[in-house]
Amino acid sequence: MNYNSTLVKSTIIVCCLLFPINLFAQQNYSISGVIILKELKGDIFITVVDEETNNMPMGGIKKQVLIPTSKKLTFSFSNLPEGVYALKCFQDENGNEKLDRGMFGPKEPWFLSWNGSKRYPPRWEDINFRLDKNKVFEIVLE
Repeated sequence: MNYNSTLVKSTIIVCCLLFPINLFAQQNYSISGVIILKELKGDIFITVVDEETNNMPMGGIKKQVLIPTSKKLTFSFSNLPEGVYALKCFQDENGNEKLDRGMFGPKEPWFLSWNGSKRYPPRWEDINFRLDKNKVFEIVLE
């Protein structure tokens, strides 16, 4: 090996250390959309969950509380890395900050990002989706 090839290799190593280029950088995506309401009664709670936070009572990766001023609201969650998520939403008609449930399911308007059969109680396999591009949802709360 001669002096010039050693110098070139050393220069490349120094450049890579000083100016790191992550060729495998993970892309971030967004989940957005519109929520359509039947009534303007109660705040709207919307949450992005992953499998780990799915069953936590107040769990979630990102959350928003929207105060309805019209029957059509927009939402957006940004900077989410590629992965598997679910979207949960409900209208808190009685102001207790939780989705009230009865014997046969929720008593308040609600939404899950269903990907298959709509069985109750829902399983993670029924509501998750792969986020590998920006996603847009239309959520109808009735």
